[in-house]
Amino acid sequence: MQSIYRFRQAEVGLFIRMQQEGIGSIKLIPLTLAVNFRSQQKIVEWNNQRFSAIFPAYSDIGTGAVHFNQSIAHHKDEHAEANASVTVAGFHDADDKTQAQAVIGYIEKTLAQHPTEKIAILVRSRPHLAAIVPALKASKLRYQAVEIDPLITRQSIQDLLALTRALLHPADRIAWLAVLRAPWCGLTLSDLLTLSGQDRYSILWERMNKASVTSTLSPSGQTRLKAILPSLQAAMHNRERGGFRQWIEQTWLALGGPATLTEYDEMNDVNAYFTLLEELTSGTHHINFELLKY
Repeated sequence: MQSIYRFRQAEVGLFIRMQQEGIGSIKLIPLTLAVNFRSQQKIVEWNNQRFSAIFPAYSDIGTGAVHFNQSIAHHKDEHAEANASVTVAGFHDADDKTQAQAVIGYIEKTLAQHPTEKIAILVRSRPHLAAIVPALKASKLRYQAVEIDPLITRQSIQDLLALTRALLHPADRIAWLAVLRAPWCGLTLSDLLTLSGQDRYSILWERMNKASVTSTLSPSGQTRLKAILPSLQAAMHNRERGGFRQWIEQTWLALGGPATLTEYDEMNDVNAYFTLLEELTSGTHHINFELLKY
């Protein structure tokens, strides 16, 4: 029944015809693969019952209809089977947020009963996760969503990316503004405007190191900039004296980066970022930022 390329004239009926009539004078012996190695017995039996009613009773060449072949479960763990079940919950006129909260409820209930088990959320397509992923975050549930919830969407990674760009390209004004706005410094928008000056082409890194400029910041802004400037100056002085990852990571640590993380799992994200830096800059201090972002 997997005629997913019907728009390209794929015809299931061709397989039914070959099964029944063969290819020319060659008669074929059909082999039915019936053993299911993935699911538990109760899951397999539930599918057998439902799909026997959903699929047609007989195969038909003209319509491409294929009758259902029941499966036999390979896994028959009695302990697992005692807890196995299939539950269908229907929603009538419920929005995505309501359904997402129901998913969170099922997860929390399952974790309470089976705290060491892994849970998978299967969806038809990525857009169906638009409400579920934020709900997982709000509920403080740890999860992995490879290629679905990219690292670049995390604030801690955006701050690290800005730091990387600023150190590598001192004339990158946007990157420096992001670095100075990040939690390890936290300059106000007013101080950032003062520091930027009237010349839109001025190099922010140079203005940060001029006492005549920094003295015009607010008292809080001067204190905040003074606290991180030595670490940034040391980083600029030590550029290309070691590995790229080491350079960025040590600067982040010196700025107090770990203290800016709000959740324990964010450290895993940060380590993943540094690992990617190492992979993309092996033996060099040049990096493709588009490749790093995606």
